[in-house]
Amino acid sequence: MPPERRNRTRQWIACLTATASYWALSTASALANSTEDLRDPFMFEPLPHAVAAPAPRPLQTLVGILWDAAHPLAIIGDQTVGVGDTVSGWQVTRIQQNGVEIQRGDRHELLAPGSSIPSD
Repeated sequence: MPPERRNRTRQWIACLTATASYWALSTASALANSTEDLRDPFMFEPLPHAVAAPAPRPLQTLVGILWDAAHPLAIIGDQTVGVGDTVSGWQVTRIQQNGVEIQRGDRHELLAPGSSIPSD
């Protein structure tokens, strides 16, 4: 091996050794100073100070329309519904290629894809 390449190799080895030593020392000192903040990685219980947030109620949004002239279906929220089905108190009265008609009492609404069922 040529002398200049041997010197470059020695420089790289010295650099890598210094870097590895630095990381090993800094990790060891961090572990020695803050063991109370560490948790067992094999325990899956929540931390004592963590508070679980209530699960949000899914929006009743028209996600898509599965068009078939004989039996059209609509995906509203996480439900697949057909004509006559009820979602959040609204009855599906008609499914078209461009939207879904819903009814509650005397009130009629047309849901376009991406829009949500009225909450009032």
